[in-house]
Amino acid sequence: GLPVRAAVDQVFCPAWIDDVVHAVLELQRIGARGTYNVCSSEASSRRDLAVRLAAAMHVSTDLVEPISLDDLG
Repeated sequence: GLPVRAAVDQVFCPAWIDDVVHAVLELQRIGARGTYNVCSSEASSRRDLAVRLAAAMHVSTDLVEPISLDDLG
């Protein structure tokens, strides 16, 4: 029931581990070389993820306070 501060200005593309494993296996299968970025096509901020988690836990999403990373000090 306590508020949570979550940044809106740090965006990343989290991926399901099964998708990452599938991508690595496919890269190995085709003999790929080099560096590859494996991520989701959906971008999310820390606030986006916190709101989704609150909703999944049936907790008020109003408890998620949007902040900037600069607010963390």
